[in-house]
Amino acid sequence: MSDAVANKEEITTMVMETARLHLKELTPAIFAALFTTYTDEDIMAFMGLRTKEELETERNKWHGGMTTYRTSFKLFLLIEKSTGSVIGRAGFHNWYAIHSRAELGYVMTDESKRRMGYMSEAVAAIIRYGFAEMGLNRIEALIGPDNEPSLRIARALGFTQEGILRSHFCNDGKMVDSVMFSLLKTEYDPANESPLTRS
Repeated sequence: MSDAVANKEEITTMVMETARLHLKELTPAIFAALFTTYTDEDIMAFMGLRTKEELETERNKWHGGMTTYRTSFKLFLLIEKSTGSVIGRAGFHNWYAIHSRAELGYVMTDESKRRMGYMSEAVAAIIRYGFAEMGLNRIEALIGPDNEPSLRIARALGFTQEGILRSHFCNDGKMVDSVMFSLLKTEYDPANESPLTRS
């Protein structure tokens, strides 16, 4: 991408607030605006990317097609209020609006912020948003059986374990299982909006 991009598209994004975080929305339209009208430096600043490798990963996702005629996504950058730094990302991918369901995903990119409850805080707010604003009836989470922090978050926020998907994804060249969790709108308990686990 050229460092001098003409006709930069103005981006307006919704931001949710929790006790310690701002959750800045990322949508297909925002990705398109970023990668067609913004400089690499602007994109890295907007998304809180730390290296050119991270930038290329995001660019490749966008070029590869992040949506289809059936699926979309709505993600959120986790911005620590006290520092203004992006510390992670969470939200819904594989969002099937026609079926009122989506898959929840989350990652803490700043390792120094792990086990401080930030991810639980963010995910609780995002779940609330999914049911209240996106019209979701079912939220799914597919988690590696050895990913104890993610398993704790899902269980603490009221998700039900439905089963094991065998050899479900490839991790470092090895096929591994996924634990399937779900939370239905009828089961959702707003009391779980406060952080309940250390992520």
